[in-house]
Amino acid sequence: MTKTSMSPSGITLLKLIGCGLMLADHVNKYWWQWRFEWIFSLGRLAMPIFVMVMAHHLARWYGDKQICLAKGKRQIGQLVLFGTISAIPYIGLGRTGPYLEADYLPLNILFSLALGVAVIVCFRKGTPQSWLVGIALFAIGGAVVEYGWWLLLLMFTAVAYFRQPEKLTSIALLMALMALQVVNQNPWAVAAIVPVFLVSHYQGAIPKLPRLKWAFYLFYPVHLVLIWLVKIYGEIPYF
Repeated sequence: MTKTSMSPSGITLLKLIGCGLMLADHVNKYWWQWRFEWIFSLGRLAMPIFVMVMAHHLARWYGDKQICLAKGKRQIGQLVLFGTISAIPYIGLGRTGPYLEADYLPLNILFSLALGVAVIVCFRKGTPQSWLVGIALFAIGGAVVEYGWWLLLLMFTAVAYFRQPEKLTSIALLMALMALQVVNQNPWAVAAIVPVFLVSHYQGAIPKLPRLKWAFYLFYPVHLVLIWLVKIYGEIPYF
C-alpha cells in the first residue's frame, strides 16, 4: 500500500469530477468555440485528475514487480482498445492542439495514458532492453499523443509521490502540474491537486460509492460521439 492512498469511493468521486469537467470543457470547445473562458480554465483540471488516479493505481502495484507488469499490461490493452474506439469521433471533431499539423494527431488522451503506463511498466521490468524501450516510447510516443511529454512527466512524478509522499516528491508533482502551463496557456492545472488532496486526507467524509470500473472507458467515446452528432445534425444550444 502507498503511504498516501485513496479509497475506492474516493477514486470513484475523482473519476466523476474528472468526467464532469471534461464534458463541460469539450462542449465549450466543440460547440461554443471556447466562448466561456471560465469553463476552459476549469477544464484544465480534468486531465491531471485522471493522470493522478492512474498514477495511484500504478503506485499501489509498483511494489510487486509481477503484479505491476501483469496489471499494467492489462491496463494498456484496455486504454488502447477504447482509445481506438474513440479515434473516429475524436478525429471527426477536430484535433485538439495547434502543435501538430496532421489532422489525425495528436492521438487522444487514452493513448496518452496508455503510453505513460507502458513507459512505467518498462522501467519497472528493469532489464537494459526494457529501459531502452521505455526511453524510446517516452521520446517518440510523447511527440504524437495529447499533452505529450508533459503528461508523461506528470504521471511519473505522481507515481513517485503516491509511493513516497515526501517533500521532494511533493515539489516534483507541483512542478509537473505547473509545467502544464506550456500546453494549457494558463496555470489552472495546479488546482487539480486540491480534490486529490481532499480525497486522500478526508476519506471518512466521502459516502460509499460504487467502483464504476468501466465508467471512464465508456464515458470517453460515448460523450465524444454525442457531441459530434449534435454538432453535425442537431441544433447547438447557444447562450
